[in-house]
Amino acid sequence: MQTMTKSEMRELVTLAQMHKLGMRDTVARGLSALIRSARTKRSIESLREYAPIFGIVNHPDFIC
Repeated sequence: MQTMTKSEMRELVTLAQMHKLGMRDTVARGLSALIRSARTKRSIESLREYAPIFGIVNHPDFIC
């Protein structure tokens, strides 16, 4: 079952690439922005699942 929009999934791919390059600050800010701009509760929950995957749960730039 799909819970995110296509644009959110595209942004997650970009964030995953940034994560591989070691850009944790950018990933934390980007994921925070995605979560804040998500339209549905299901989308927010799905996006929040990526914070531990990216290892940014306790990052100071991750505000969610």
